[in-house]
Amino acid sequence: MAQIIRHNRYAFFFGGQSTAFAPQSLQQLHREADLRAAAPYAPILDQLAAMRCTILRQTHSTQGYAVSEESFIEPYTHEGDYLITNTPGIALCVATADCAPIILYSTATPAVAVIHAGWRGAHAGIIERAVEHLAREYAITPATL
Repeated sequence: MAQIIRHNRYAFFFGGQSTAFAPQSLQQLHREADLRAAAPYAPILDQLAAMRCTILRQTHSTQGYAVSEESFIEPYTHEGDYLITNTPGIALCVATADCAPIILYSTATPAVAVIHAGWRGAHAGIIERAVEHLAREYAITPATL
């Protein structure tokens, strides 16, 4: 069952298999406009009030990126397993099957991370890496996550 959860300044969409963001057919879309046009994503992004959206080609790594208007990443054009931003209106997407979707957000600073954490990435330290990247990029402290 799909649902949107709103908490403080953040909105989170959780979908079932029918609304997964990374079916093989969608991974050929390398432009945000193409992803937005693919059903059922446009209404989801509208409900989230997302002006931009992106997702990585997930590879079970510890690689991640900071995303902003200036450093926007078109969908499926970069490999990695976490995204961070402090820019309102940018939807950071992650798809999971048997991996865990982890969402970290700061209660003090507008900063958020989405992490695709399989056992390989978790064992290699992807969560710690994302927290360090948030701290370095947006001056958050882990205690505010």
